[in-house]
Amino acid sequence: MSTIEQTKEPQYQVQVAIRDSEGLSSLGLCTNQLWRDDPRHLLFVLARSKFVAKMLSGRQKVLEVGCGDALAHDWCFRK
Repeated sequence: MSTIEQTKEPQYQVQVAIRDSEGLSSLGLCTNQLWRDDPRHLLFVLARSKFVAKMLSGRQKVLEVGCGDALAHDWCFRK
């Protein structure tokens, strides 16, 4: 008997289905779906992250809310 993994929030179920059927790239769960469905939108996300990284340059503490799988978090805080 096989059980299907259920997410706590239903909007993420499609991402789990993609992971199970096609596997993950090294991007993370949310970003993997974005890369698969709309790569152009991913470029806009990365451009915004680059802009934010420049704005927050030199800051010691930053709170990121609603970041999905935080793809760009590491990029924003690299020195």
